[in-house]
Amino acid sequence: MHKVTSTESYKWGIYAPSILLLTAALVYSIYWFVSANNIDDEVAAWVVRQEAEGYEISYSDIEVGGFPYRFEARLKDFAIAAPYHPYDWIWTSDELNIITLAYRFDRFIFESYGQQRIVYQEALDAQARAPVQYFVDGQGTALRGSASLKDGLIDNVSIDLQGLEATRTGGPGPAQDLKTDRVQLHLRQSQSLEQRETDFGLDLFVRAENTRLTSQGLDGQSTETLTLLQGKFTLDAIDAETLLEAEYIDRWFRDGGKVTLSDMAVAWDDYGIQGEGKMGVDTRSRPKGKIDLQIFGHSQIINRLVSAGVIEREAGQMVNGALTLLALTGQNDQGSINVPLEFKNGGIFLGPARIADTSPIRFN
Repeated sequence: MHKVTSTESYKWGIYAPSILLLTAALVYSIYWFVSANNIDDEVAAWVVRQEAEGYEISYSDIEVGGFPYRFEARLKDFAIAAPYHPYDWIWTSDELNIITLAYRFDRFIFESYGQQRIVYQEALDAQARAPVQYFVDGQGTALRGSASLKDGLIDNVSIDLQGLEATRTGGPGPAQDLKTDRVQLHLRQSQSLEQRETDFGLDLFVRAENTRLTSQGLDGQSTETLTLLQGKFTLDAIDAETLLEAEYIDRWFRDGGKVTLSDMAVAWDDYGIQGEGKMGVDTRSRPKGKIDLQIFGHSQIINRLVSAGVIEREAGQMVNGALTLLALTGQNDQGSINVPLEFKNGGIFLGPARIADTSPIRFN
């Protein structure tokens, strides 16, 4: 019978960690490649599920990579369309990358680069529902985002667009060019999973930096530039799965759905607006609610709104005069004016002045 000598024990002690490490690496490699081979089937199954919901999805090829730390599916010539949605939209991209860590399947990262196009339609006439098609072509855009799941449900989504350059054509309005340095969107469930059956909602945060919108009209070219546009919206009694269903949104508002606005900011170079409030619709589906505004540089803002056609020139002069008077009597230490913006009785009121009319909101 062979006896293990101290020398052999010593050698085994030296090589054991390396052998165990190599074994673990081999097992993990097998796990990774087996899982990677299943990604094609998982993507195909996902496409089938989405098509059952009314979407149309296509891609010319799929490549799988990311070894050893992650799984990455690269979908070439990706396209997704919603032909049964009221806007009948379609999004196409040169390439869509979907990434998940090898040890965490409840979080996904998605990326899209290069040429992208969004096509959608609106109704030219609310009665005839005559479709008008729009095209948004983007290039040089870096789209990155992530999504997290809890118990199989989407819990939050983040999207980050950088270097967006888009052109919108089609329809009765002027052609428009949009450029923005960065757009961020964050969407999350505002209640825990345990609360959602009885008390649920969504938090939506949007932020756009250095946005320039140029319109080509019969009167020439006009450009509107915003340094900052942001807002946080809390929607009560609604979930992410039905957020994009136009008929549901329409019914949700009519049934008393509310949108709470906070952390709102619209800024130009050295003047802007901050605000917070709550919005809904009245019995005739017209906007109803109140937003408390803090205004910096009211004269410049009113001139902007008049130039953009948001309010009539006469109403602008009246509002500017009222705000100037308010500034003389009620300007705070920050050099701004606090004034309520109310939506009621089919109109928009800035303080006591009615500055514009509103129409019923329709999403379908």
